[in-house]
Amino acid sequence: MTYTEFKKLKINTSNIGWEPPSKNDVAYFCTPKGAKIIGRAGVDGIHYCTVRALGETIFAVSPMNLPGNYVHPIARNMEDLLRLLLACLDMNLIEQSWAWDEEQLTEQIEAVRNSEYFDDTPLQAIREKCGLEPMENPFEYLYRLQKSYNYGSIPYTKEYYEMMEEVASADAPWQPPEWKVTMDGDFFPERGKGGREIPLHKSFAWGGETWHIPSAYLCSGGVVVDFFAEVDAEKLIAFRKEAETAFRNGHPTEEAEEQFLRMNPSSINFHPTIIMNGVELKNKSGHGDAWYPQIYLDYIGDGETEDVRAKYLVEHYGFDPDKIYIIRRCTFPNEAKISEITSLTLKMVRSPETFSGIHFTDPKVGETFDFTHPVHGTEHTLTVVEYEAEEMDQSKFASDEFIFPTHMTAMQYTITPDLPREEVSVRACGNGDSPRRRETAPKPVCDFCSAIGIIRSADGPTAVMVGVPQEAKVHSACSGLYFEKQESLEWRMSFRVKMIEDLEIRLI
Repeated sequence: MTYTEFKKLKINTSNIGWEPPSKNDVAYFCTPKGAKIIGRAGVDGIHYCTVRALGETIFAVSPMNLPGNYVHPIARNMEDLLRLLLACLDMNLIEQSWAWDEEQLTEQIEAVRNSEYFDDTPLQAIREKCGLEPMENPFEYLYRLQKSYNYGSIPYTKEYYEMMEEVASADAPWQPPEWKVTMDGDFFPERGKGGREIPLHKSFAWGGETWHIPSAYLCSGGVVVDFFAEVDAEKLIAFRKEAETAFRNGHPTEEAEEQFLRMNPSSINFHPTIIMNGVELKNKSGHGDAWYPQIYLDYIGDGETEDVRAKYLVEHYGFDPDKIYIIRRCTFPNEAKISEITSLTLKMVRSPETFSGIHFTDPKVGETFDFTHPVHGTEHTLTVVEYEAEEMDQSKFASDEFIFPTHMTAMQYTITPDLPREEVSVRACGNGDSPRRRETAPKPVCDFCSAIGIIRSADGPTAVMVGVPQEAKVHSACSGLYFEKQESLEWRMSFRVKMIEDLEIRLI
């Protein structure tokens, strides 16, 4: 069976990662020369093709992959591809198979099979109209094909070969530039005059880490400060192991993801402010990096190698290269045009952390739910004061290409004793439906639709707004958007709590 013969069967495969080609399809820099595109994944520019000079072999082209992995053969002919698709359930798994072992591919297939979004309709149509059965061992077929294939036989355009030459040049050993620090916040700026270094050599404990501030730099436009947070390697290894175990057993819940974020010793979100000669300067921009020594990378088994750029930063300041550092360079614009520093004080603020609360389903007006604050241990009661399904006007979404879901459920509630709005929130479980293309309707274009709050009047919705109403002591929540009215919804509470006290420290 050829692709032309298959196309005549008019089987809609958009829901299983294989959108049909269109007249507007464009070739990428890594699309083989003489390619005939037979479909697209719909994301990341991934497309499938045959190549004029290479017979019936079908290739997956993935422009977002790293050099050397842009193109892989995925089937010797169309019939094999269809049998692989029946076995793997989704073209995306076939396209990604080159990076997996047999166990991983099997796990991915089962994840698709057990997904609530899995639709067997196009696969059933392939079985019936093409008279084909699934490939018995898809991994072995793909492994043998890709392991034995002569990749040097794939022809490319001049643009591709020129780009590969640039990549090869970029992969040459990195040579550190002359050390300078500018207001653009880059660790290795190419332009701009370097600032005057002011050695500080400050170290302090804060939030479970040991912090180092080796220097500040007085530039014409402000001040730049380098931060090194020393992270406990044993804690980070323990976290990595626990997270990997959880993800191996399936995608974790939102509550689990929030817990992992709190547990991650290398997830450090802070907001610095400096007071220079009595004038407060706020952090406006900067860059971040991290240094992991090879002994740690070997232990976790990721196959990564040391980052020579981050190592250069660590060695420049004389820090211990056997330790782990989260590195930040922060810029503080100086609108007061201060030319000399007589005093310098640092204020450090840590971002709040997220904790999960109770779940409840289909609340009714007047219904109450008792809960305990997950951090403070205080007892509170949530009372539902309004709960109704609403439908937004499709015209609110200006798009000729997509159809958007419009059904949502809105809730207003009070909390007794009350909690600050920024500390507590209620949201519906599930993200709602994805927009659909008008011409092919079933194919999602994104993973979720964001929940949208609305201002309501006696006549229904009047305007779209992001966030919640500002009435005192009345909190609001709304579900994601759906194409149909939802008869049942589960809701959950979450809390944002400041767990680490602010710090103020005199630097000069």
